[in-house]
Amino acid sequence: MRKPLLAIVLFALLPLWAYAKQWSPDYELRVGKEAAAEVEKKWKVVTDEAQQKQLDEIATTIAAVCDRPGVKYTVKIIDEKEVNAFSLPGGFVYVTAGLLKDVQSVHELAGVLAHEITHNTFYDALERADKSKKLFMGSLATAIGALILGAEGDKLSAVLAAGEYIRLGVLSQYSMKVELRADQGAVRYLIASKRYDPVGMLTFMERLAAEERHKPKVELGVYADHPDTDERVRQIISQLEAAGADINRRAVTKWEPPKVEEKDVEGRKLAVLSLWGVEIMRSDYAPEGQTAVKRLEAVAEKLRLALADGIEDYQITADTKATPPRVMAGKDELIAVTPQDAAVAGVSATDLTSRIASNLGAAMHKENLNRWW
Repeated sequence: MRKPLLAIVLFALLPLWAYAKQWSPDYELRVGKEAAAEVEKKWKVVTDEAQQKQLDEIATTIAAVCDRPGVKYTVKIIDEKEVNAFSLPGGFVYVTAGLLKDVQSVHELAGVLAHEITHNTFYDALERADKSKKLFMGSLATAIGALILGAEGDKLSAVLAAGEYIRLGVLSQYSMKVELRADQGAVRYLIASKRYDPVGMLTFMERLAAEERHKPKVELGVYADHPDTDERVRQIISQLEAAGADINRRAVTKWEPPKVEEKDVEGRKLAVLSLWGVEIMRSDYAPEGQTAVKRLEAVAEKLRLALADGIEDYQITADTKATPPRVMAGKDELIAVTPQDAAVAGVSATDLTSRIASNLGAAMHKENLNRWW
């Protein structure tokens, strides 16, 4: 399982040596500071101590295991609703307020920052700038030359701003090849951190892919201008599998737990267990000293724990040979179906057991469809 990941690591490291010879640390930092100054002219920097502390912790952790650990990363929040993040030369990273609202866990946020840090380790912003031939009002070659020759700061800033270097050159809108490499590096760094779950990178990307399926012509912020996000999702899954990672999407996203409600059905009060809008079962039976609602709440808690552990639909089974028949989540019993439960459903206990397992499978299939679409 380690060999593919090792090959990825070695392959990813090769270009770094060549890039390091081309871009000096002083040059990179000077470009970054000038670009950062332009960013902060265009967008208001948001001050939020709790969010800033979290961003700094993530950046420090990822930087320690990245391919250029000597770079000091400075992460700032800008007042922008669009879901976006971008890195500038010299270790300057910006995330939008919209992104912070969109991510569903610290692991997803770490995935975004790791992606941007990877761009920096490969000098992607500088490479893209160097390869761009024209600005709206000048050339990037002129900007680079101005830096080398020690141009005045205001002149340099004007050149950089004129060509949309800030808006288009460094807003993570690189070629597909470069983006795939940044995704690959991000997963490596997250695994190496031993603190952030790399599956967060996957779930964030899957949501963006789902957005593309609904609105293929709309730019999607941090991963904009790349039509084949599905390819990137496939690469991340392949890399996680090669690394032996446990792909539990619920561990890094927000999800609604199963719920139990008491409902009046044809004059009878029944406890109803549902999951993601799918009714799983209903019953009015409870052991002595308990209520039907409490009984199904205990079942709901077992189910919640199984879901949190990453149970998949194929692991939900109906053991109809047991007495009484049982619905299983892997090796654990979710519920033993009683004759009273069967009477409410109007079927045999074994048939009801199979139906409950089928309903759970339908709910989990719905979860997958919601993730995909």
